Amino acid sequence: MDLSPLRKFDVLGPDAEALLQATMTRDIRRLADGQVVYTAMCNETGGMLDDGTVFRLARDNFRFVGAASMAASGCASRLPGSACGCG
Repeated sequence: MDLSPLRKFDVLGPDAEALLQATMTRDIRRLADGQVVYTAMCNETGGMLDDGTVFRLARDNFRFVGAASMAASGCASRLPGSACGCG
């Protein structure tokens, strides 16, 4: 499958799961290493920002693949702000 037109975001570290759990509509905690799910990304008020897939590559290693327009719309820049209440 050609994923070249899509944006890829690596989410790494001990708080990676908590960040994705707070911003995605699927239960990220249920993903085993090597699994992938289709999900929506929401802002703090539940508004949909984007949809895409989340890959769990390892315990603290995830990859979100979303629309190429996501970066242009500023969605990616909202993720760190969403992380404030995750830790």
